[in-house]
Amino acid sequence: MSDIVNFIHGSTNDYSKFKFLECNRPINQSHVETLINDKTFRQKFVIHPVIVTQDFEIIDGQHRFCAAREMGINIEYIIDPTATIDDIRLLNAQTISWHLKNYLHKYAVLKKKDYLFLIEMMNISNFNPSAINIIMRLLLNYRCSEYSKDFKNGTLSILKEETKIRDFINKVSFGVNETVSIRGRKEARALFTREYLGAFVYFYNNEPQVLDRIMKKIYMVATPFPYFSRIEDCKDFLVRKIANSRISRI
Repeated sequence: MSDIVNFIHGSTNDYSKFKFLECNRPINQSHVETLINDKTFRQKFVIHPVIVTQDFEIIDGQHRFCAAREMGINIEYIIDPTATIDDIRLLNAQTISWHLKNYLHKYAVLKKKDYLFLIEMMNISNFNPSAINIIMRLLLNYRCSEYSKDFKNGTLSILKEETKIRDFINKVSFGVNETVSIRGRKEARALFTREYLGAFVYFYNNEPQVLDRIMKKIYMVATPFPYFSRIEDCKDFLVRKIANSRISRI
């Protein structure tokens, strides 16, 4: 961001001047309504105005803008001539923290192929962003801090392992989704945790025939599935309950 001497302050009720950036996170209407119902919003808005580029693209404060527009009051703003889309996350971090889906949305809009691939895997598997990212980190042997850093910075590089990722997703999503369909998502919720996904990754890498047996039988296990604090304990449970057992068809 530029030095404060470059900032240009303004106030206007011409809402049409402002532009939303598609790579910013989607508007949360609940947050907008919270701001509208805040009796001190008008006073706070003067202190915390919307930050825009020279083209009036909103870099920070899109929820404040929406609230002010719905209230029919002037938009307080600051033009920063050096502001770019890379400042979006840094400025938003001062308000509501960004989640995985926000980063994913941003870089997908920017047409980064690895992030578009993640969305494709989410659609194929019906897994949420958290589960998909756990799978990527464990399957590709990423250190947690390194994966998080690369993911948030837009430098994630996973397409070199596309074949492996697709194969794993196809094998695991079939059994998990079948279980969800028969038992219900609430009963199968634990299957999306790090411990179960980590166990699936272990069997995929070391004992693929065990993983195949698990995926064919997992929906037959009495639910709800128990939670574990360690991948090792989850592996033992899966082997004991499914891989080495004869579960009669329901």
